[in-house]
Amino acid sequence: RYAGHHFLGRVRRDKRHDHVSFTKQGLSLHGWRVRWLFVVYLVVGQAIGTALADQQTGSFGAGTRWETPWTVIEADEPGPTVLIVGGLHGNEPARAQAAEQMRDWPVVRGKLVLLPAVNRLGLAANLRGFPEFQDDPRQRDLKRNFPTRQRADALTPLCQQIWAFLQDHPPT
Repeated sequence: RYAGHHFLGRVRRDKRHDHVSFTKQGLSLHGWRVRWLFVVYLVVGQAIGTALADQQTGSFGAGTRWETPWTVIEADEPGPTVLIVGGLHGNEPARAQAAEQMRDWPVVRGKLVLLPAVNRLGLAANLRGFPEFQDDPRQRDLKRNFPTRQRADALTPLCQQIWAFLQDHPPT
């Protein structure tokens, strides 16, 4: 009987096994083999990706209350630069958590630039804006503090440092 799709193809269920089959390739695997194959893929893929990538870490505003970590993972093989920014709004912690988890992703081509928790103080206080500028409507929203067509400079020290950093690691 057909029971749906599996991560490797169609799954047919009978009383004894899960079967995965590719009609074009003629591959048929039983459930336990599929699980082991997937585990081997995860372990080997993770090891290869980690071995091929160079990871650098640092922070903006070192020694300040708003010190903000960054990570750059660069593979040996050239490719695009991907920028992931999380935690710009402190009341949206899921994006910061997702960006933090990406630090362990294997990068086999290109560069991954991670700014996982930009508004670290806002995340801790569950505030959308930057707590130090909560009373200043012009500066409290970090997303609106970066240069625009009307304004050539970033408004806050944190955004100024991030903007300067991104000039060295522009997304492509």
